[in-house]
Amino acid sequence: MSRMHSIEHVREYLETAIGEEKLLKVYPKLLDVGDDVFMDENTEMLTVIMKDLLTEEQVKRYMPFFATLIFFEK
Repeated sequence: MSRMHSIEHVREYLETAIGEEKLLKVYPKLLDVGDDVFMDENTEMLTVIMKDLLTEEQVKRYMPFFATLIFFEK
């Protein structure tokens, strides 16, 4: 995986990895969670919130990218 140089690269990566439609559905849920997305213990909570969109493995795999999006948004 190449280095992520900007928020646009992170967003493009996620659009490719999980699909633009899913990212558009996941993003508002991430905003609702807010800064709590950074806490490792919240992976389980996010897995439950995202259960209709992403697998637990996907939540864990893409958590750093989700956290980056939220960091730049907040």
